[in-house]
Amino acid sequence: MNTQDLAKTLSDVDAPETWGQHAKNIDTQIKTEVLNLAEMLWTERMARTDNLLLHPDVLDQLKKQNWKPTDLQKRMIWASVLALASGPNSKERFNIIRRDCLKSMDEIGGKMYTNGKQMPEQLKNVLENSNLQMVQL
Repeated sequence: MNTQDLAKTLSDVDAPETWGQHAKNIDTQIKTEVLNLAEMLWTERMARTDNLLLHPDVLDQLKKQNWKPTDLQKRMIWASVLALASGPNSKERFNIIRRDCLKSMDEIGGKMYTNGKQMPEQLKNVLENSNLQMVQL
């Protein structure tokens, strides 16, 4: 399979937190390219099927950016994925995404920036709160 085909196959997986498992056999030389392209294809697909809880202005920005999200938009997308987690494995999925978000925040020193200003660590504190539970609607 070529890069485009691999990215398309990966982007058809609804749960992006599982992409690492799906991509483990992709050649390391093209893996980054495949993941970046899959992210764009997945974002476009999820937006077009109304499966992202994003403001219409953010969706317009993403479209203008050819569906390549900025770091801030990625956080919005992950928040949407967390909010929409449902099904029999939703609690497990919620915890995996939460763990990955915390790991990502730790990798950048626990600091999140937006518009050139450091955001308070409130988000990290909320995610680390042991009492945080997924809300079933």
